[in-house]
Amino acid sequence: QHYVAKNGKVDPVEKKYTRSSSRHKLDAADTTMLLVHRLPNTTVAEHLTEMFLAYTHVKPKKVPEIQFNGTYGKCNIEFSTKEHAELAYTSLVGEEREDKTGKKQKRVGLKGDGYVCVRKMNKGK
Repeated sequence: QHYVAKNGKVDPVEKKYTRSSSRHKLDAADTTMLLVHRLPNTTVAEHLTEMFLAYTHVKPKKVPEIQFNGTYGKCNIEFSTKEHAELAYTSLVGEEREDKTGKKQKRVGLKGDGYVCVRKMNKGK
Protein backbone atom coordinates (compact mmCIF):
# COMPACT_ATOMS: atom_id res chain seq x y z
CA GLN A 1 0.00 0.00 0.00
CA HIS A 2 2.83 2.37 0.85
CA TYR A 3 4.37 1.78 -2.59
CA VAL A 4 1.07 2.47 -4.36
CA ALA A 5 0.31 5.58 -2.27
CA LYS A 6 3.74 7.03 -3.11
CA ASN A 7 3.29 6.28 -6.81
CA GLY A 8 6.29 3.98 -6.75
CA LYS A 9 8.62 6.69 -5.41
CA VAL A 10 9.83 5.29 -2.12
CA ASP A 11 13.19 5.48 -0.37
CA PRO A 12 15.46 2.53 -1.10
CA VAL A 13 15.81 -0.11 1.59
CA GLU A 14 19.37 -0.87 2.60
CA LYS A 15 19.97 -4.40 3.79
CA LYS A 16 22.98 -5.07 5.95
CA TYR A 17 24.61 -8.46 6.10
CA THR A 18 26.51 -9.54 9.17
CA ARG A 19 28.85 -12.45 9.49
CA SER A 20 27.67 -15.11 11.89
CA SER A 21 30.48 -16.05 14.26
CA SER A 22 29.40 -19.70 14.25
CA ARG A 23 29.74 -20.07 10.47
CA HIS A 24 33.21 -18.78 9.73
CA LYS A 25 36.61 -20.28 10.32
CA LEU A 26 38.80 -18.51 12.83
CA ASP A 27 42.12 -17.19 11.67
CA ALA A 28 45.19 -16.59 13.81
CA ALA A 29 44.06 -13.06 14.74
CA ASP A 30 40.92 -14.45 16.39
CA THR A 31 43.03 -16.04 19.12
CA THR A 32 43.53 -12.48 20.38
CA MET A 33 39.82 -12.47 21.21
CA LEU A 34 37.61 -13.74 24.00
CA LEU A 35 33.86 -14.14 23.75
CA VAL A 36 31.93 -12.78 26.72
CA HIS A 37 28.32 -13.93 26.81
CA ARG A 38 25.30 -14.03 29.16
CA LEU A 39 25.72 -10.27 29.53
CA PRO A 40 22.75 -8.60 31.26
CA ASN A 41 20.89 -6.16 29.00
CA THR A 42 22.04 -3.24 31.18
CA THR A 43 25.69 -3.87 30.26
CA VAL A 44 27.64 -1.37 28.15
CA ALA A 45 31.06 -1.82 26.53
CA GLU A 46 32.75 0.33 29.19
CA HIS A 47 31.61 -2.15 31.88
CA LEU A 48 33.53 -4.93 30.11
CA THR A 49 36.71 -2.87 29.91
CA GLU A 50 36.39 -2.09 33.63
CA MET A 51 35.72 -5.76 34.44
CA PHE A 52 38.88 -6.97 32.68
CA LEU A 53 41.00 -4.24 34.25
CA ALA A 54 39.64 -4.99 37.73
CA TYR A 55 39.79 -8.79 37.53
CA THR A 56 42.86 -9.33 35.33
CA HIS A 57 44.81 -6.04 35.05
CA VAL A 58 44.78 -6.53 31.26
CA LYS A 59 43.18 -3.78 29.19
CA PRO A 60 41.28 -4.92 26.10
CA LYS A 61 42.37 -3.36 22.80
CA LYS A 62 38.80 -3.18 21.48
CA VAL A 63 35.37 -3.78 22.96
CA PRO A 64 32.75 -3.53 20.20
CA GLU A 65 29.06 -2.89 20.66
CA ILE A 66 27.30 -5.65 22.56
CA GLN A 67 24.85 -7.75 20.55
CA PHE A 68 21.70 -8.36 22.57
CA ASN A 69 19.11 -11.04 21.97
CA GLY A 70 16.37 -10.82 24.59
CA THR A 71 17.64 -10.33 28.12
CA TYR A 72 21.26 -11.37 27.42
CA GLY A 73 24.01 -10.20 25.12
CA LYS A 74 27.42 -11.23 23.80
CA CYS A 75 30.57 -9.50 22.69
CA ASN A 76 33.92 -10.52 21.14
CA ILE A 77 36.60 -8.65 23.04
CA GLU A 78 39.92 -8.11 21.29
CA PHE A 79 43.29 -7.91 23.05
CA SER A 80 46.60 -6.58 21.73
CA THR A 81 48.17 -10.01 21.40
CA LYS A 82 47.16 -13.63 21.88
CA GLU A 83 49.37 -13.64 24.98
CA HIS A 84 47.32 -10.77 26.46
CA ALA A 85 44.10 -12.66 25.72
CA GLU A 86 45.50 -15.82 27.32
CA LEU A 87 46.72 -13.88 30.38
CA ALA A 88 43.32 -12.21 30.78
CA TYR A 89 41.55 -15.57 30.54
CA THR A 90 43.96 -17.32 32.91
CA SER A 91 43.71 -14.49 35.46
CA LEU A 92 39.93 -14.72 35.70
CA VAL A 93 38.67 -16.50 38.78
CA GLY A 94 36.18 -19.19 37.92
CA GLU A 95 35.84 -22.87 37.18
CA GLU A 96 36.93 -23.76 33.67
CA ARG A 97 34.55 -25.95 31.68
CA GLU A 98 34.08 -26.92 28.07
CA ASP A 99 31.03 -25.57 26.28
CA LYS A 100 28.98 -27.74 23.94
CA THR A 101 31.40 -27.01 21.06
CA GLY A 102 34.45 -28.13 23.06
CA LYS A 103 35.82 -24.64 23.73
CA LYS A 104 37.07 -23.67 27.20
CA GLN A 105 35.10 -21.11 29.18
CA LYS A 106 34.87 -19.72 32.70
CA ARG A 107 31.91 -18.44 34.69
CA VAL A 108 32.78 -15.09 36.24
CA GLY A 109 30.64 -13.78 39.09
CA LEU A 110 29.12 -10.33 38.81
CA LYS A 111 28.74 -7.72 41.53
CA GLY A 112 25.44 -8.33 43.21
CA ASP A 113 24.15 -11.47 41.53
CA GLY A 114 24.61 -13.64 38.48
CA TYR A 115 27.55 -14.42 36.24
CA VAL A 116 28.88 -14.01 32.72
CA CYS A 117 30.75 -16.61 30.67
CA VAL A 118 34.15 -15.82 29.16
CA ARG A 119 35.09 -18.25 26.39
CA LYS A 120 38.25 -18.90 24.42
CA MET A 121 37.91 -18.77 20.65
CA ASN A 122 39.87 -21.93 19.91
CA LYS A 123 39.21 -25.51 20.96
CA GLY A 124 41.12 -27.28 23.66
CA LYS A 125 43.85 -24.69 24.23
